[in-house]
Amino acid sequence: MDVGAKFDIYQILQDLVARGTAVLCISSEIEELTGICDRIAVISRGQIEAEFPREAFDAERILEAAFRGHRKLA
Repeated sequence: MDVGAKFDIYQILQDLVARGTAVLCISSEIEELTGICDRIAVISRGQIEAEFPREAFDAERILEAAFRGHRKLA
């Protein structure tokens, strides 16, 4: 998706939120999520591993929660 299309989509999402609509975004891009979300829930293997409110966003902690319980493949 090009930058212009992403901008348009983000604007639509912001408009929906401003009207009180709940929006669920799913992405593996931490920078994208921290830029548009009020809260991030990390789901791994069908379980919520961690939940972060905006003031607690930390890329390292979010990644740690995402990979918790996964074995390192050598």
